[in-house]
Amino acid sequence: MIDRKYLALCHGHLKVKKDTIINHIAKDGNKRFVSDNGKLAVSEYEVVKEYAKTSLVMFHLKTGRTHQIRVHASYLGNPILGDKLYGFGEDMVMRLCSYYVSFTDPKQMN
Repeated sequence: MIDRKYLALCHGHLKVKKDTIINHIAKDGNKRFVSDNGKLAVSEYEVVKEYAKTSLVMFHLKTGRTHQIRVHASYLGNPILGDKLYGFGEDMVMRLCSYYVSFTDPKQMN
C-alpha cells in the first residue's frame, strides 16, 4: 500500500474547506477530464491556509490516476497556480509538491 500527500497552491478560496472528491477521470489525448466513462479517482483534500488570492491545499490520494490532483483542483474551480494544461496558463512553475510518501514493503508483510 502506498500513502501519498501533496501540497498545492490553488487559485482563489475553496468553498468547502475539507472534503473527499470521488469521481471518474477519463483521457483525451494528453489531457484528462471528469467523466462517468473514466476510471475511479478519489482524493481527500483540506485547506491548510488561505492567502489574499490563493489557498494552500493538502491533497491525500486514495487512488493514483494520471494528473489526478490537477484534474480535481480544476474540477473544484481552483486550479493549481502555474498549471498550463488545467489552469490559466500562467508563465510560472506549477505550485504542486509531494511532501509525504509511505509504503509497505510486501516482503515485510509475512
